[in-house]
Amino acid sequence: MKKHFDIVSEDLFVNNKVSELNKLFTELDINTVFIVRTIKCREDLIKNFNLPKLKSKVVYKKAYLFKEISLINNFKENELVLLEGGDAKRNTEVVNNKKTRILFNPIYDKLSFDEQNARVSKQNNIKITFNINQFRDRSKLKVIKQTIFIINILKQHKVDMLFCSMAKEVNQLIDPLVLESFLLGFDLHDTTIKRFLNKDILK
Repeated sequence: MKKHFDIVSEDLFVNNKVSELNKLFTELDINTVFIVRTIKCREDLIKNFNLPKLKSKVVYKKAYLFKEISLINNFKENELVLLEGGDAKRNTEVVNNKKTRILFNPIYDKLSFDEQNARVSKQNNIKITFNINQFRDRSKLKVIKQTIFIINILKQHKVDMLFCSMAKEVNQLIDPLVLESFLLGFDLHDTTIKRFLNKDILK
């Protein structure tokens, strides 16, 4: 049984009917969907955050994307938590933070993630997550070049990677089989790719 997952924006469920999204996830063979709320301030943590309520083979779970590192220190929910990356200083702070489990999108205007970051990520068992929709914009050649470099050093240091859509609109959702084919272009082994796209990697 396939265990594909995706991490999508909370906005996707604001702009579309849950029943239609559920049908689409089923067609795409995505069994687990993490719905992300972006946390920019403390007030974002106390807003109602309700998961879809319907009988379905698709499992919906909460996730949080923190923009500010300090806000995660007192966060006690047992949910999927991502810390957003950025410039070199930001990425170094994130991978050295004891509460970090997932660094999301370590891409900046110039290269900001190096071998030292990769070594620390491995030591601290931190997974690096990429927004696959960034690669669909042909104008973002700089992003693609940075990603290729970062993936290569993550491979060398055997750091786990995640790839998700962060979809806000239906047309941003990606078929996992298409994603598997795309990732082969990064010289990742087929079995490794399947592992990175399997929800069990998040346990």
